[in-house]
Amino acid sequence: MAVASVQPVSVAVHALLDVTAFNALSTYDGPALKQDDIYPRSYYTVRGEDEDRGFGTGTLPRVEIWVHGVTNKRSYAECHAIVSKAKELLGDVSFASVTGFTQAGQIFFERIVDVSPYEINGKPIRESVAQFYTWVEA
Repeated sequence: MAVASVQPVSVAVHALLDVTAFNALSTYDGPALKQDDIYPRSYYTVRGEDEDRGFGTGTLPRVEIWVHGVTNKRSYAECHAIVSKAKELLGDVSFASVTGFTQAGQIFFERIVDVSPYEINGKPIRESVAQFYTWVEA
């Protein structure tokens, strides 16, 4: 059930992030990182495999939303600016709509994680990830 919610939640996340203030910070790839040389950039991932129970007798799929800020600089500063803007845009808000589902509550910010440096096409990359979660039900 939760996996079925990933696509509609992804569309709803895109609507919240596809704004001038966010796009001004990076090349916004939407739900996939493109492999070219334009940095800084951002993308997001949506996971929906977890079932949280205990809020009643039914199931309540927990959906995780990760917004990634990526740069080819040797500092995390651009990454932090991107994920901080994502926190501002997504934290403690509700989706306008999630086709086929009802959101239970709001989007909750969990943490920011700096990924260990790595390389793409021989170039050093830094990445930070803002992690959020929400619940949706059919």
